[in-house]
Amino acid sequence: MKKYWKLISLTVLTIIIIGTFYIQSSPKASVFSDIYFKKQAGDVKEIQDVIIEGNLLSEHHSSYIAITNNESTSMNRLPSIYEQIKSDTTPEIERLRKEYGSFMRGKSNSGDFYENDDLLIYIDTIHSPNIINGNANIDIEASVLDKKKQEKRNLDIHFPNEEKYDYIAVNRVWFDGEKIKVVATIDKHPQGELHVYAIDWKTGEIVNDELAFQYAYESNNSNQYTDVHVVDSETTQTDPFFIFEKNTYEDIEAEPDMYESQVIEKELMKYDLQTDKIVKLKLPNELQNIDFPTQNGHLLMFTRQSEKEIEIINYDIQSENIASKRTFDIAGDNSEEAHIKIKNGKIYIVTPYKNMNAEAILFVGDSKTGDTLYRGTLEVDGMKESKNYEFYIEYLGIEDE
Repeated sequence: MKKYWKLISLTVLTIIIIGTFYIQSSPKASVFSDIYFKKQAGDVKEIQDVIIEGNLLSEHHSSYIAITNNESTSMNRLPSIYEQIKSDTTPEIERLRKEYGSFMRGKSNSGDFYENDDLLIYIDTIHSPNIINGNANIDIEASVLDKKKQEKRNLDIHFPNEEKYDYIAVNRVWFDGEKIKVVATIDKHPQGELHVYAIDWKTGEIVNDELAFQYAYESNNSNQYTDVHVVDSETTQTDPFFIFEKNTYEDIEAEPDMYESQVIEKELMKYDLQTDKIVKLKLPNELQNIDFPTQNGHLLMFTRQSEKEIEIINYDIQSENIASKRTFDIAGDNSEEAHIKIKNGKIYIVTPYKNMNAEAILFVGDSKTGDTLYRGTLEVDGMKESKNYEFYIEYLGIEDE
């Protein structure tokens, strides 16, 4: 009987320890009502979905602050396990979990998906180290939900030569009515590859493997390196194509023993997911040195920053011409280092820091018309007693409506 009491005691102790952890993790963070954005122009409703995070520092105080819906919250505590999971969840994955809870159960936040009226397709890669050969063990998690029949199918997918790869990242999932198209960037050092896999949506069999691009990370010149990435898009679910960018950089000595990377060659390419054909886009000279555009349908949106202004240049990939230019006068300190997001036809800009001598500006504008939708300044009323405080903004995000 004693051994059972020991087992019962151990179980109770374990429950108490776990319960104590959750109780300590559960109290709400402190709310700072005196850190907010003060409207100068426009409609305050334009910033209700804006998320801003940053560090508030002074000689007597240090806090990591999150501002949502114009209310600030201190994040200076260890988040609960639930909060850690939720904080890494994209709005799209959060919506899928609410609408298709059973199908999404156990799926990570890093996966990519495709959705139409009939199907929901989810694909993710899971990496674990292989201590025997030094490579990663890569498992593909793939599931299809037939919405009308409410039937779930798990697919057993194996990418060709996946045992030789160091890393696989799924960039895009698309469905042509018969096959699932998976766009993936692959790392097998010292080179990288961009693949488009065609997969039978009923069996998980790889029916085609297109090597879209292959490149070496380092050239024969040790000061040069190459990077390829798929351009972020707001219309991934509807566009039967994607854009990828290849940049070749060179480390140039700006000052003695100080180097900075400069783009010496840029290539933008359009991959047609229906025909598997690649077309190189012809960029005008003024766009050659601007990195990382954002795609919205047939428009590529480039941002160019200066000390007081931010310019949005819309490039039409069909006509291969600049469709429009819009300049936004921010007139804030260090606008050239501002955080920028473009979403749903709007540009969101926040300048990088606030102190007694520098303003932090939050700006929302219409990327097509150039109209100002909102403009405000960050107010830190609770730190007026301190002349040496700094608020460094590290993150700008937009929640989905």
